[in-house]
Amino acid sequence: MQAADWLELAKEITLHGKQVVISSLSLLQNAAELQQITKLVDNGEFLVEANDFGVINKLIDQKIPFMAGY
Repeated sequence: MQAADWLELAKEITLHGKQVVISSLSLLQNAAELQQITKLVDNGEFLVEANDFGVINKLIDQKIPFMAGY
């Protein structure tokens, strides 16, 4: 599934009264994964669980609230 697919699924789930949290990978390993997480971070609607410091830095730079994973 691509980022757009996950976001579409998240929107559908929220219609049923659920809160969605988008979770990032714990280690970004290539440019394709960075592109995917950028789309998820920039979603503008759902909270992001950041599991990689690159994702955390991106969220902090954009002043987007997030939760930290473990």
